[in-house]
Amino acid sequence: MPKDPTSGGSGLSQDAFEALVDNKAAQAASMHLYFPCGIIRGALTNFGIPCAVSADISNLPACSFVVRIKV
Repeated sequence: MPKDPTSGGSGLSQDAFEALVDNKAAQAASMHLYFPCGIIRGALTNFGIPCAVSADISNLPACSFVVRIKV
């Protein structure tokens, strides 16, 4: 049975555990945003606007999309 990472015997402090969880949440969020970025890029490309789209997740749980139009 796995140990509870918040218990005293795990070797991780509470701050380190929270940082690890936050890092994993940010990684999961960035992976889930590939699809919406592709949808936005595809829609703009179909309108004849070549662009690059990325997502900014600096303030989770909110995100913003950055659209760079290629000229």
